[in-house]
Amino acid sequence: MYRVVLLGDAHTYLVEICKRPRKLYKVERGDLFSDIQKERIKKIVYETPYHLLLPEEDIPESSLKEMNRRYEIINPAIGAINDVILRNSSGQELIKECINRSKGISPSGEKVNKTTVYLYIYRFLMYGRVERALLPDRFLQGARGKIRTVTKDTKIRGRPRKYKEDIVTINIDTDAQEIIKKAYKNYYKKLHRPSGECCNDYVSLLNAIWYDNYIESIDSHGKIKYKKQRISETQLRDWLPKLIDNFDKLERKVGSKNLAKDYKESYGTMNDIADGPAHVYAIDANTVDTYLGSDYEYLKENTTGKPFQYNVVDVFSGMLTWSSIDFRDPCLARFMEALLGAFMKKSIMGEIWGIEINDEDWPCELISYENLGDRGSEFITPKKNIIHGRLNVIASSACPAYRPDQKPLVESTNKIFNETLFHRLPGAVIKAIARGDKHPAEMACIVMPEIYKLSAEVAYDINRRLLDRKYLTPQMLRDGVRPQPVEIWKWGLENCNSYGIPSGNFDTKLMLITLSEQVTIRANEKGVYTLEDKGQDKIFYQPANKDIQKFVRLYHNNFNSSLIADYYTGHRIAGSVNFLYLISKKDNQITKCRIHSRSRRLVNMHIHQVTSQLEYDRCEDRVIKKEDAENKAKTTKVRRGIVKDAFKKTKKGKSVARARRKNIKEDKDLEQAMLDLKKKTAYEKILDEKVNSDKTEQIKPKESKKKRSENKDELFDDFIKGI
Repeated sequence: MYRVVLLGDAHTYLVEICKRPRKLYKVERGDLFSDIQKERIKKIVYETPYHLLLPEEDIPESSLKEMNRRYEIINPAIGAINDVILRNSSGQELIKECINRSKGISPSGEKVNKTTVYLYIYRFLMYGRVERALLPDRFLQGARGKIRTVTKDTKIRGRPRKYKEDIVTINIDTDAQEIIKKAYKNYYKKLHRPSGECCNDYVSLLNAIWYDNYIESIDSHGKIKYKKQRISETQLRDWLPKLIDNFDKLERKVGSKNLAKDYKESYGTMNDIADGPAHVYAIDANTVDTYLGSDYEYLKENTTGKPFQYNVVDVFSGMLTWSSIDFRDPCLARFMEALLGAFMKKSIMGEIWGIEINDEDWPCELISYENLGDRGSEFITPKKNIIHGRLNVIASSACPAYRPDQKPLVESTNKIFNETLFHRLPGAVIKAIARGDKHPAEMACIVMPEIYKLSAEVAYDINRRLLDRKYLTPQMLRDGVRPQPVEIWKWGLENCNSYGIPSGNFDTKLMLITLSEQVTIRANEKGVYTLEDKGQDKIFYQPANKDIQKFVRLYHNNFNSSLIADYYTGHRIAGSVNFLYLISKKDNQITKCRIHSRSRRLVNMHIHQVTSQLEYDRCEDRVIKKEDAENKAKTTKVRRGIVKDAFKKTKKGKSVARARRKNIKEDKDLEQAMLDLKKKTAYEKILDEKVNSDKTEQIKPKESKKKRSENKDELFDDFIKGI
């Protein structure tokens, strides 16, 4: 519906009647009549709605105050409202005056923006230019009506759908409505323990309702048969918004990439999903807002940038099980390193970091039952499922996107690190950098080993901080447990059914390699190789295991290069390319592969150095190929020029060529004799033997035949003696 706000000479101005009118429509009168005839415009309203003509005593005082405040803001424009509609210069000045006028009138004391002023004006025009048009939306909207009481005998609404012999409609009785309310309250975003399913969408919630209320029988194979007369998915979708106040939709429309991330949501608040220590570990990545210096620079003139931090927190106790800091961006390798620190003894991790940590001060060495993260790519990759299977970790759940309130313990830990450590260091970024200010990177002087020590100290304080006593259960209060994470952890180990497995039950070497960086492996006739930099670079390794050598030998006949990944996972430790560790998916056997002679030049390099070196090699190869192509082009050009000149010198052409073909042997010998004569002349000129031989022949007298024969005999005797 539209309302006419101004009739001009040639144009008519309309405003659409809606909750938030955003613009005016300027149409020619001929087009307007045409649109009305073609029913593009359904209805034009002229009269004022009756609910805006109520007396003041029927309107709440708060709504009247809001109406008067809005009317006072747009009061300068009301007197010349036609100028505002026409958008001329005087109308624009009136809008600016309304914006400046709102500074002392709005509740916040600040100016309202231009969009808000236009919204007030358009609503004023939309409701017939009456002051009551500026009443707030809560007054203009009606209250929620009562829900209709429905029974099985209630008349069917709408067109019924016939399914076999039963009539299925959208109606449900009052008992079914109570079942839906109860199920939403008990199971939405929580675990339905009988079925073992998280009720985070319509289908899972419907399955929980059927399981609790509509089971008819269970056969010998455990297959459940439900009753025919039960709530359908269509009925659940229709009735949930009607029955639940502040209904939170159980599904959301997102893009294809984000939709793939929503495979599982958390079960509810953090305290509802953990029954003991190491039942659930919450993991999150945090950007450290502090520039760090380098420990390997002579004068430390340059900064190495801002690192990233992974925090792992036990949900049951709030215990910080590990905090990992690194310069690399968040990825699967960083995620696994954080889990390694949470699972291993802290004294072992202290040796890796180069600091001293006492196991009694940080008593966390349990492998978790489940991990809870966010929608990061490192948490939803299928690679982690193989690694979790080796350590008996059930799964990794993911919270909804943009919902940090689903994992408040780890988010609060990130905040504590920022407030107590990172924002207090030189080089911290705590506000926007104004023009001309000194950049925080110029103040960077703290190096990573010092951050390791400071992080361990902060972790000690976090694990002994005072928690809210709402986290304590009646059993904890009865036993006098202090509200500290480390005390709750120790109490849980003694009194709760802990789901965690001590890391001592697993081989330390297997844990270190399993939770190290996982790489993509392939195989061909040359050996096993890894794919780096999106498959552009290959690093070859020589396998020492006979089974893997069989894979390599069968490559030519019936072996796919990616088939080895179905039986083994490849791992690299600390970025070193000297060795590749293969772990069998069948029996967890570890195979150590040494770098191949093809890649021997990459020994003792870090993976980042390798990728840089291979990229440099590719650039150099491109330059060499370009030069080679240019040289070949020059040679081809010279060759073609010589051939072209030779054809020009040939006068008789093809007829001469056919005649020469008959005597080609004689011509070849004659040509070679002429070339030999030319070479002979060159040799004699170089050795200066031609002149001497001519003089000797002129002076020497002719010998007799007899003397000639004697000389031959002497020469033969000398030849025999030489032999």
